[in-house]
Amino acid sequence: MSSRRFPHALVLACALLLTGVLSATAGASPLFPTDTLDGPWDRSAAAPRATSGAGEPFTVVAHGLRNPRGLTIGRDGTVYVAESGRGGGSCQDTDFGEVCTGLTGSVTAIDEAGQRRVLLGLPSYGERGGFAAEGPHDVAVRGRRVAVTVGLGETPRFRRELGPQMGLLGHVVTLRADETLHARDLARHTARVNADGRGRDSNPHGIVWTKRGKFVTDAGGNSLARMTAHKKTKTVAVVPRRKVDIPEEFGGGTIRMDPVPTAVVKGPGKSLYVGTFTGFPFPQGGARVYHVVPGERPKVVYRGLTAVIDMAVGPDGSLYLVEFVTAGLLAANPEDPSTLGGRVVRIAPDGTRSTIGEGNLVVPAGVAVADNGDVYVSNLGVLPDGQVVRFDAGS
Repeated sequence: MSSRRFPHALVLACALLLTGVLSATAGASPLFPTDTLDGPWDRSAAAPRATSGAGEPFTVVAHGLRNPRGLTIGRDGTVYVAESGRGGGSCQDTDFGEVCTGLTGSVTAIDEAGQRRVLLGLPSYGERGGFAAEGPHDVAVRGRRVAVTVGLGETPRFRRELGPQMGLLGHVVTLRADETLHARDLARHTARVNADGRGRDSNPHGIVWTKRGKFVTDAGGNSLARMTAHKKTKTVAVVPRRKVDIPEEFGGGTIRMDPVPTAVVKGPGKSLYVGTFTGFPFPQGGARVYHVVPGERPKVVYRGLTAVIDMAVGPDGSLYLVEFVTAGLLAANPEDPSTLGGRVVRIAPDGTRSTIGEGNLVVPAGVAVADNGDVYVSNLGVLPDGQVVRFDAGS
């Protein structure tokens, strides 16, 4: 879809690169699981208990996930993961090539009993095979309510081109305690206000649920919106573009790069932290984290990061950030699996940085931290057979 706003086309390319690596290394690396959960799922379906292979620094707590993305943890310790789905069997030609659609997006809950999908039938689209499908991106919980952002990656009119079953693309969908669904159209709001002045693309991505409502990043609109219980949606911040160099192999020169805000977490007081993925040319070390006070200009607080796609706050106040591809998207090389690796960067309250999972994660897309310090990561985040893994505290 629109790679200017969110690198959907390059993420797809990265996924295809991964399939080449998978074919070349099948059975040779613990990074790539070979087990797949097939067949329909329902709320009573549970997966086998967590496993950990020899030499792996993490424990696999859920697998067979369809493009697992953002994570969160409920008060009872249940881990929730948004699955972008795998598209579907209804394929059509569009201006962006063939697109296959289906209601395969979902939210999976993981607890001591195993894994089960608690929200089903959300829209998903992508290429045949389900690699890097667009659909649910992130999830937040409050009590017994579950909210999920559903991506779009284009203008709202694209939904009509895909058909009526794709109508919830670009929405924030909430599963209430009484199991009814409520949907808010962020894409329509973004297109109407065009806060960044760059067009009407929308891609709802990160979400955090606070007492003051849901705060949602729009990776297409380069903005942060607030949704309140009174059916009001308001853009509260726009993340600015900045000038960067274009690599010589891509023509050289400079470009005003879109920030592509993907992740949001609660900060001190009424503030928030927003992490960015960055748009083309996706420079290594070019991603930033902003401190945002609604109504004020975002301020940079952390630099030197790459392709930040999700964030979480630990029990000690540390900030955990997922780098989707640490080497940068343009460096992805199917002949060198190390260029497809991601990691979690931990920034302690005093600013000290450390990493988790470096050399063991491949295109991770989500992170959550438990009260005991265990770190959960959605691994293989653009594959239709992804997983959630756990790094134990102190490991």
